[in-house]
Amino acid sequence: MRYVALLEDDNQFLRGQLAVKDKTIDALLERDRESNILVGQLQQLLAPLLSAPDREGAEDKEVRKAPPAESSQAVPRSE
Repeated sequence: MRYVALLEDDNQFLRGQLAVKDKTIDALLERDRESNILVGQLQQLLAPLLSAPDREGAEDKEVRKAPPAESSQAVPRSE
C-alpha cells in the first residue's frame, strides 16, 4: 500500500513539472516568434542600405578605373 502511494506522489510531482516545462516552452516559442519579427523588420530597414548600387553608377565607376595590367609572358620550360 505504501509503495502505491509513493508512486502516486511521484506521478503528481512529475505532472506538475511537466506543466511548468510546457509553460516555459510556450514562453520561449513566443520570444522566438518576436525575435523573428524583429529581425525581419531590421532586414527591411537595412535592405536599401545593403542593396547593390544601381547599374548606371556602377558603369561610371568601371569607366574611370585604370585598365588591368597585362600579365607577364609565360617562360617556356626546358625539358
